[in-house]
Amino acid sequence: MFQTPEYARTLFTLEGTVEDVERAVAKRMARQERLFSADPPHLSMLLDEDVIDRVVGGPEVMSAQLERLLELSEMHHVILQVVPRSQGFHHGLVGPMKLMTVGRKLIGFTEAPLGGKLMQSPKEVHELALRLDRIAADALNRAQSRDVIRRALESLT
Repeated sequence: MFQTPEYARTLFTLEGTVEDVERAVAKRMARQERLFSADPPHLSMLLDEDVIDRVVGGPEVMSAQLERLLELSEMHHVILQVVPRSQGFHHGLVGPMKLMTVGRKLIGFTEAPLGGKLMQSPKEVHELALRLDRIAADALNRAQSRDVIRRALESLT
């Protein structure tokens, strides 16, 4: 949800499993339009510090990506927190996961390279929520997270 077109294009290209990269980029960007709507969703994003420090697509692409993260992190409906490398292990290292409210129901989703798992049972969703809570408890606060992103951006220039 937070990727620039260039960053997404680089990921799709390097991954090598997407047949129509431009179509995939367009679909990803279309989903992001909701972030800028009159009634945007509330998003909490936990990012491992390695994601911020790993230069993907070269300094220009990565600089634009980091600027995008800073821009979004200032929006009232977005909470972006960095999980510091010093934390060592955290439950997010096993793969991306999401909690979403659809209507009045909370559902979960864990991602995997060739698919994922949708979770609707209260027990599974509760366990996923606990994992995300544990990660967030060890993450930097919003201001500290922006500082980490700014330092990474400065190191590219």
